[in-house]
Amino acid sequence: HISIPKISSFIGSNPLPVPETEVAFIRYARLSLGYTQSRLSCELGFDRDRIWRWETGRQSPSRAALEKLDRLLRERFRP
Repeated sequence: HISIPKISSFIGSNPLPVPETEVAFIRYARLSLGYTQSRLSCELGFDRDRIWRWETGRQSPSRAALEKLDRLLRERFRP
């Protein structure tokens, strides 16, 4: 199991490429946080299947969901 947060802390930056699509961004954000789909769903208040649907492009997240994810990232990576 590779921990992206630990790697990021060690090298001083996120080793994952910056995503170009909304679908890729959700997975990127989750992995950057070191979360499973289940943990992210708990943090955001959604079921795990919804996270899976977002990451596979089967459903688009709402504006409110993206704002929650953005807040979570800002809190976690606040300088």
